[in-house]
Amino acid sequence: MSALWSPWCWWRERQQRRDLARRLRAAQEEQDAGLLRNGRVDAELFVQFNGAYVYGNATPMSWLIGRLRCLYQRVRNGGELELYRPDDEPLHCRDEATLMAWIEGYFPEITVAHLNSSP
Repeated sequence: MSALWSPWCWWRERQQRRDLARRLRAAQEEQDAGLLRNGRVDAELFVQFNGAYVYGNATPMSWLIGRLRCLYQRVRNGGELELYRPDDEPLHCRDEATLMAWIEGYFPEITVAHLNSSP
């Protein structure tokens, strides 16, 4: 049996994939906490949002909806948001209607139903 197919190599590869998944989850949780804490979508994060939306696959879209859900939760709890707009000044948002207008302007397929659904 070659070293490539040994049980040890298989186990090690599996562990590496699990470790990567844990690190990705931790990074996502940290990003969610940041959005809940500061409510800020800067140019860099907006580009990530747009990339996920344009890609159009279920996984990036789920990631985007999860981040937007954090923003929605913050504004529903009375927090303020600062939302990047590519050709304008940042939008300061204090209510759901303003947030939904921003979302509809840049990510029109995402509705309030997506944000109200559980992850």
